[in-house]
Amino acid sequence: MLHSLTDVINSVALLVALWLGMYVVTRSPRQPEAWLSALASWSLSGNFLNQLLALSPPPANPPETRIWLDRLLLFWPHDVFELGWKGWLQGWLPAWGIVFWYHATLHMVGGVVTLRRLSGAVLGYAYTLVSIVLQVQYVSARPDLFVDPLYSSALTYPFYPLFAAGIVVFAGLSVLNLMRTARSSPIFMPQIRLWLFVGACFAVGVTGLLGLCVTVLNIPIPQALIALLLLAALLVAGVGITNRATLTGQRLISRDFLYSATGAAAVLAVYLLFLLIVSGLYPIPEVTFISVACLALISHSLIDIARRTLDTLYLYNQSQKLHLRLHELYDLVGKKETGDVLVMALETLASAAKTAWALVLRRAPQGLELLASWNWRDVPLQAMAAALASGNLPTNRLAVLERHQLAPPLDQAAVAFPLPDHEQHGLLLVGPSRGRLYYSEADLETIQDVGDFIAGLIMGRTPAGLAELSPYSSIDGILGQQSRKGAAQKGAIAVGDVKLALRHLNNYAQLADSPLSRLHMVTRCMDGFQTGTATYMDRGRAVADVLSEAVSKLRPSQGDMPNPPPRGWYPYLVLRDAYLEGKPNLEIMMRLYISEGTFNRTRKVAIQSVARIWAEMEAQVTQAAQTAG
Repeated sequence: MLHSLTDVINSVALLVALWLGMYVVTRSPRQPEAWLSALASWSLSGNFLNQLLALSPPPANPPETRIWLDRLLLFWPHDVFELGWKGWLQGWLPAWGIVFWYHATLHMVGGVVTLRRLSGAVLGYAYTLVSIVLQVQYVSARPDLFVDPLYSSALTYPFYPLFAAGIVVFAGLSVLNLMRTARSSPIFMPQIRLWLFVGACFAVGVTGLLGLCVTVLNIPIPQALIALLLLAALLVAGVGITNRATLTGQRLISRDFLYSATGAAAVLAVYLLFLLIVSGLYPIPEVTFISVACLALISHSLIDIARRTLDTLYLYNQSQKLHLRLHELYDLVGKKETGDVLVMALETLASAAKTAWALVLRRAPQGLELLASWNWRDVPLQAMAAALASGNLPTNRLAVLERHQLAPPLDQAAVAFPLPDHEQHGLLLVGPSRGRLYYSEADLETIQDVGDFIAGLIMGRTPAGLAELSPYSSIDGILGQQSRKGAAQKGAIAVGDVKLALRHLNNYAQLADSPLSRLHMVTRCMDGFQTGTATYMDRGRAVADVLSEAVSKLRPSQGDMPNPPPRGWYPYLVLRDAYLEGKPNLEIMMRLYISEGTFNRTRKVAIQSVARIWAEMEAQVTQAAQTAG
């Protein structure tokens, strides 16, 4: 009974440890704490594998097969087959797991991982390595030490109390790091997530305490209990991961965790059902079931990784092609009619985002104007104007429209993007996607990039300075280096100047050299201007003050912010948190429950709004000065 129970618990724990590590890495491949957490999970899986091999030791192999087996079995002694189950217990030891987890918690604290912090992790690795070396040497010299693989007394040796104490110590240090994280970043580490991770550390620490009981009090502890505690730690840590307030694609990570776990379980069920059928026809050893299950989980996770990687490479390649094409279209400005360039821009949009049709409209004093169209039927402008009046379209951000939100003939419009000129009279209207039900995040980014390009043409921007640009420059960089002469003539503020100033909001010396520093609003706010004692640092500080004031005007209301904040608050919160308060982008995304694509799009629209707000403030100050003069 105990043998079967130990076998089942270790099998389930092995599968959970492998899958959880793969899940964390695939969802956060660029975060060091994700890789360290995965290494901790995989290290625990080594303990479960050792126990399974000890419970069902493989038979001795002939010498010709031992040549390549010895190269694969790196963590077991060379005479493992002769030692039997005693040798299989001497494989990969789980001690690395708690040290990897402690190292991960160091990164969770936030800030730069200093040498002082890192020294604690290095000390833990060295301590674990010495403990393992001592254990291996002692056990190799005392093969009679082992009694029963079902009890942890089979692993005791004179230095084991230090080894077990190290597990308890690093579990406690991990808890301290988690509490520091909760105090410094409560959004990243809410209370429920903190206590879940603390519970996982506690379960691992208890295994160390049980190890001390084995050695000091000579009390045999069933290996099933040790495996059950480690499995509980893995499950509690998994629940803690699902509590993370962020998005994976379009779903909350808790739902993504559930979907991924369900998919992995379905794959396992198919493989194991097939093996069960085959085992009824041919003799198959029991170890085949757990081996195939592990391979199924690993291959399923690798397919997920491959799909995400190929998607990233494809989208990157498509983005580069789009920016190269927009760069070519800028070169055509002045050589071709603006209407022809607009049509080519819409053709580029249709090719990149697979749009059914696209329109560029502008409201003029004499009525609605159709500046350019692609794949659009001939419809009277009066009917189109009436359709636009029927829908409640936003004036400052890209909007995904509901089906039939606009009246016919524009009832199939899927996306509306107000062209960000200083009067907001332009509109890019995009039809439904060809072959898909909705546009992806990448498609919406493409629509916004092409919309920015079209807005530049409408505002009369010239491609000055583009000759020095690489064709692989981002569209933001292209727009930021446009001649500001056209924008100045229309009373507009260059979006690129605002974006650069926000990035260096606390660098007054750089702000003083910004084109924004020569505006009337800055002069009015500059200390010492009236007395003639102002310095360039005062001018830079005034730029920062005006920027902060413009950002504050994005706030929808002066009352208390609702919790959770509605979408109308997103532009203000993104700029305030990212630039005024210097919070990491990941923390902002987790707080607002938005994906990276939505965050970038919201930030871009918010910066354009700040540029427009500043332009209006500048116009008011200029008019007041002219009136007073």
